[in-house]
Amino acid sequence: PLSPNLSILMVAGVDTVNSGNDSLFGTAATNPSFQLDAQTTNRFDGRWMQTGMGASVSFTGTPNNGPSLYGIVLDDSADKVHGFVDGASATGTGGSYTTAPNSPADFGIFRNRGKVQFPDGFVGELIIVPSALSLTDRQKAEGYLAHKWGLSGNLPSDHPYKSTIPMVTSWDSYFTLAGTHSAGSVAISLSGLT
Repeated sequence: PLSPNLSILMVAGVDTVNSGNDSLFGTAATNPSFQLDAQTTNRFDGRWMQTGMGASVSFTGTPNNGPSLYGIVLDDSADKVHGFVDGASATGTGGSYTTAPNSPADFGIFRNRGKVQFPDGFVGELIIVPSALSLTDRQKAEGYLAHKWGLSGNLPSDHPYKSTIPMVTSWDSYFTLAGTHSAGSVAISLSGLT
């Protein structure tokens, strides 16, 4: 099930957009629902598009081409949704977030909520954490993903992991899941470790 506090990080590259609803990820159309979509019909500008969850928020900055690191943090305690591209805020102070997504949810990648719009491109990696990551933990995850996928040059110059890979001493050094979780509610897959 999706949590009211949720962090989604994705390494993806968008090659072609044919609809403003072409989406990197989203839940099915059962409301409340969301998608991270292109917003425009010929490039990926980025927009947190939702129904019944607060306010939709357009990403700022230049259109995103090629491989990038995308992030969304749903912070229920602050009633905010925050968007990030390559470790930089793309939504300023964030948008209004008032209601958690429908759960259990049909979560899909490279498709919109209606399952009819699909961008051309690729997904390198997707991480979903059932908590609103702190700034420190989000930056560690961004640093890990950026270095793993050769995107560290995309991170802002003041990002703490632009030049160095975050040290991994244990999985707990990255994320702490708040509250209690029933068995089977958290699934984590690791790859690339030696």
